Amino acid sequence: MVKPTEIFNLPLAHVYHSSDVARLIVLMKYGGIYIDSDLLILKDLNSFRRFECSIGWPENEFIGNQLIIAHKDSRFIKKWFQSYKYYNGSSWYFNAGQLPTQSILNSNPEYVHRETKSFGVAPEILYLYSSVNNKSDWIDKFHTIHLLERHRSYLIPSDSIRYFNEFNIKSYNKTFGSMARDILFDSPRLIT
Repeated sequence: MVKPTEIFNLPLAHVYHSSDVARLIVLMKYGGIYIDSDLLILKDLNSFRRFECSIGWPENEFIGNQLIIAHKDSRFIKKWFQSYKYYNGSSWYFNAGQLPTQSILNSNPEYVHRETKSFGVAPEILYLYSSVNNKSDWIDKFHTIHLLERHRSYLIPSDSIRYFNEFNIKSYNKTFGSMARDILFDSPRLIT
C-alpha cells in the first residue's frame, strides 16, 4: 500500500504514525493479525481470532499496538481509526496507545479481549536485557514478546552489545541471550 501521509486532512509527522494508521486501515479492510517486526512469536495465535479484537493491555497502562488481532468489523479498530481526528503529531504514542485507551477502552473494555501479560507488552526490556535468567520459563509466560529492538539503545544504554549475531549471543548472560540460545542451539545455557 502507499504510505499514509495524512489522516483526516492532518499531515502525519512521523513514519511511525504512518505505520500506525496503515495497520488500522488494513485491519478494517481485511481483518487479521498485525505483528511488529521485533515481536517474537512463541505460541500459536489462532485461538485469539475468535474474539472481535485481541490486544495487549497491561494493568494500569496503555495498550500496545505491536500485536493486534482483529476482525475487519471490529468496533474498537473503527473507533480507534476515528480517534485520529484528534491526531497529535508531537507525541509518539498518543494516538497509538494513550488516546484509544483513555477515550475508548476505559469506558468500553468489552470491545477487546484484553491480554494483560501474555502478549509481552509491559516493560519487558529490563527482563530481557538487564536480568540474568538462564531458564526457559519465558516459554510458559508469553504468547509473544516485544523485543523492543529499536528502543534498546536508549532504554538500556549500558548494554555492551548493540547488534546481536550467532556468535555474541552465545555468551550474552541476560534473559534475551538464554532465549536466543534456546531457539538457536536448543539450550538456554551459556556457550563458551
